[in-house]
Amino acid sequence: MGYFICMIVVIMVYYIKSVYPVAWLLIFGVFRRSTPFHMQPADFTRLPANQQLDTLYYAGDILANRYEGDQIFLLYNLRDFYVELCYDAYRSNLQNVAAFRDTDRLEPYLPYLN
Repeated sequence: MGYFICMIVVIMVYYIKSVYPVAWLLIFGVFRRSTPFHMQPADFTRLPANQQLDTLYYAGDILANRYEGDQIFLLYNLRDFYVELCYDAYRSNLQNVAAFRDTDRLEPYLPYLN
């Protein structure tokens, strides 16, 4: 009976990986999120832009967003520091990424935090 269950799990994993790669990434992301995360703000800013966004997606928690003119600001928490993304609302492109620990920079977000 144990062999039969093991074979079913292997077939399901193969099927999900080959037919639903996005689902496989989401499943992997759930398990990956629980792994230890040891990164400093300087380490984060040295990453390429696509890796920064992947890190925020898998390991970050979005705290708030705010609008200022034609810019959208998103605030994330990565365990012991914060990351602020600045998007151009009209061009839909990322303008700036800032990683920081200074809580003074959280002041614009205070009205939006629960």
